[in-house]
Amino acid sequence: MKPCYPTFGDSEGSSVAQRRSAGKAGKEGPGGTGLHQEVRGLLIAAVGAWFLLSLAGKGGGALGDLLSLGLRALAGEVGAWVLSALLVWLGLYLIYLRYHRRPFQLGRQGWGLLLLLLAFELVVQLVTQGHVPGGGDLENARRGLGGGLIGLGLAVPLTRAFGEAGRWVFVATAALIGLVLNTGLSLGAVLEWLKARFIAGARGAREMADDLVELVKPQPGEAEALADEHPRRRRQAATEELNTIGDLRRQQGPDAGEEGPIPIIRQPGGATGAETAGVLAEDLADGAVGGPPGGAPGVSAAGLASAGHGPGQFAASGRESPSGSWSGGDGVVPGAGETVADAGGADPGANGTWLGANGTWPGADGALPGAPGADGGAASAGSPGNRPPAGQTAAGTAAAAGGAASSGVAAAATLVQGDKGQLAIDPEKLGRPYQLPPISLLSKPQHKGQQSHEDHLAQAQLLERTLASFGVEARVVEISPGPSVTRYELQPGPGVRVNKFTSLSDDIALALAAEEVRIEAPIPGKSAVGIEVPNKVRLPVHLREVMETPAWLNAASRLSVAFGKDQAGNPVVGDLAKMPHLLIAGSTGSGKSVCMNTIICSLLFKARPDEVKMMMIDPKMVELSIYNGIPHLMAPVITDAKQAAGYLKGAVKEMESRYELFAALGVRNITQYNQLVRDDPGPDPEHPRQPLPYVVIFVDELADLMMVAPVDVEDAICRLAQMARACGMHLVIATQSPRVDVITGLIKANIPSRIAFAVSSQVDSRVILDYAGAERLLGKGDMLYHPAGHSKAMRVQGAFIHEREIDQIVKFVKAQGQPTYTAKEVEVEAASRRGHGSGERESTSALDEAFPEACRVVVEHGQASVSLLQRRLRCNYTKAARLIDMMEERGFIGPHQGSKPREVYLTMPQWQELFGNAAAREEVASAGEE
Repeated sequence: MKPCYPTFGDSEGSSVAQRRSAGKAGKEGPGGTGLHQEVRGLLIAAVGAWFLLSLAGKGGGALGDLLSLGLRALAGEVGAWVLSALLVWLGLYLIYLRYHRRPFQLGRQGWGLLLLLLAFELVVQLVTQGHVPGGGDLENARRGLGGGLIGLGLAVPLTRAFGEAGRWVFVATAALIGLVLNTGLSLGAVLEWLKARFIAGARGAREMADDLVELVKPQPGEAEALADEHPRRRRQAATEELNTIGDLRRQQGPDAGEEGPIPIIRQPGGATGAETAGVLAEDLADGAVGGPPGGAPGVSAAGLASAGHGPGQFAASGRESPSGSWSGGDGVVPGAGETVADAGGADPGANGTWLGANGTWPGADGALPGAPGADGGAASAGSPGNRPPAGQTAAGTAAAAGGAASSGVAAAATLVQGDKGQLAIDPEKLGRPYQLPPISLLSKPQHKGQQSHEDHLAQAQLLERTLASFGVEARVVEISPGPSVTRYELQPGPGVRVNKFTSLSDDIALALAAEEVRIEAPIPGKSAVGIEVPNKVRLPVHLREVMETPAWLNAASRLSVAFGKDQAGNPVVGDLAKMPHLLIAGSTGSGKSVCMNTIICSLLFKARPDEVKMMMIDPKMVELSIYNGIPHLMAPVITDAKQAAGYLKGAVKEMESRYELFAALGVRNITQYNQLVRDDPGPDPEHPRQPLPYVVIFVDELADLMMVAPVDVEDAICRLAQMARACGMHLVIATQSPRVDVITGLIKANIPSRIAFAVSSQVDSRVILDYAGAERLLGKGDMLYHPAGHSKAMRVQGAFIHEREIDQIVKFVKAQGQPTYTAKEVEVEAASRRGHGSGERESTSALDEAFPEACRVVVEHGQASVSLLQRRLRCNYTKAARLIDMMEERGFIGPHQGSKPREVYLTMPQWQELFGNAAAREEVASAGEE
């Protein structure tokens, strides 16, 4: 193995050509890269070191002392040390350039060093001038003080010509020019770098401010608690008001009813009757308020809400009856075991209270308004004949009072009778509508840098020069920077063939120092060629970025999916209803599982459980198990491959039953059926027709299913892919094995929408997309998305969602309900599995009959092969191969070893012990021959 360091021209074993080139390099001038440059560097470094020793007085000799005195007088004390150190650095730098085969540009770099040295001398002279005690400036310069004779010679004319302030401008300009000449650094690049740092700092400060705002802003749970604090205070004030009324009645005694009504106690804060009605309805629904003070039975929340009884609007004109009911004049509030019906139509009195003329509740005989009775009248609470049965549903709602409409409480509430005859609301009958997850559950993206526009322009110029060097005339007409790649659109010159661009992809990647370059020639809809170059800084696309765009917010379909952003940075939002099925394939670690999670979470953000149902098949057991328990599931996440085939058959049965329903009603698809159900629920009001939800079936690893039950799985997938679109059933299939035995021709023909992630070869890309291109993807979400109806695929950076965000979404969805696993799918799956098992038993029994004879043949011949069993047992290849597999599973033979024969572990005595005597063997053999 040759050493990785360079070999020199005069080294042993070098060729004549190498020595000639080395000699030629050695004869070059001062800018050469030969051996003379290294010798020159050593000499210059040695002179500088000698000067340093002389200046330090460490034995530089008589000549060294003389030169040190002259150097001090010429450049000053400080300048002498700097000049000596500069000579040492220059010598070492020449040696460094010689090692790396780089020339020393004496003209440019020499002038730069000279300007820097003169500027330094001038600065030292200007700083020390007038501050050094002793003689005049010339005498001090001779003594080596200040900048020496060089500094004095520059400072005097500059001060006279430009003045004391102008000379500093000249010094700064000379120093900058020397720095630019010596380093080749561009001041424009420095300014651009400063601008980029300033912009990055401002962006970081803004993000920090946003983080502080998010930190200070209350969380969703805290916001709800703060929002509920006000109604809680109102409930507490209303309860205290009722308690105050009861206390006043107890203090006044049994005869207090003749003194007239008690003054009305107003609640602080001026809450309206509708607000308190809603609060009381909410309180009663939660079981927080059991009834009026004094042990009186409670009243229904619906009655209070619809009657509009607010704080300060309860008055007592009578006394508390011995039975515990409130009496006011001649009227009473219903007591134990009574139901308050919808109370409406009562108007407040002149003083804003719900009191009759004699201080009682409005209505005939002081009954509650709207209670059962003729012309609004009602019998007293003690009349058992007018009591509705316990458990009756109140028609009045809290929404009528304005309190429950905003909270989303269900309109009807069931009244149940307690142990003491008290009426209360059954909390099981109260429900809240399903709320879609908020986007705030997703984290905000944090981008820490990206390529500037100047970088893209420089790369475009380099691209044009590279193509020109290969004789391809083209100019960049548009630059589309994306999150992971930047597309340069080039317009070819006259007479330039398109295939010239595609043949130069590797050369372009080499010139641009890019990992992979993908060429799209031509771009669909444009007379241009697209060259996609990976960005130096790849920016991930977070799911929240896509969901905050108008493309997602304005998507009306319940099956909308946020895929990511294209190469121009535009959001890519798809619709499963239009696809109608999706195939996802790519190598391991390319982003398939993240894409699957993105699709599932997109559906959770858009659809309620009654709108979209899901079936998830996850043979890997770890990818989709996090979604177990969400209310959208039709069945638990399926991890057994054999069960998956049965569930797919169950999905086929569901599809057929839906089509039978559509045919009976004369509709063509699920959209027409659901519209018909909304317009006409059916003739039976007790059992109205229900809308059908969409069904999305997710299969995370198709290859595993095709290994276990290829025929059943392929048949079910093909039938669903061919027919399930109109009935609202859609497939999303993913695999990491893009092979023709996994993605068969039938499956590809019926799944037009496909997503290809990074693969290893063009063959895999053609299996997925029918054309090459996926082999040049970068991985980590970089994909080619080919929806149905498009001529070519678009390059998309897939949206990323973290497992922590998925967990928050799943918890939010689970908190609103439990899944209902429909019995139909379970029964169909069980029947399908039983049928599959029956066939398996039949085939196993047939194999069991031939298995002993197959083992005997293997033991007698001392080898196991499929061809041997085919010849001896006169069976087909499939049966012989399964017999070999059964022997390997039971440990009778060894594993497959390529071209070597399998080892046989079973002996004849063991065979006789397992399978019987010789007569039985002959009988089995004769049966096998027949």
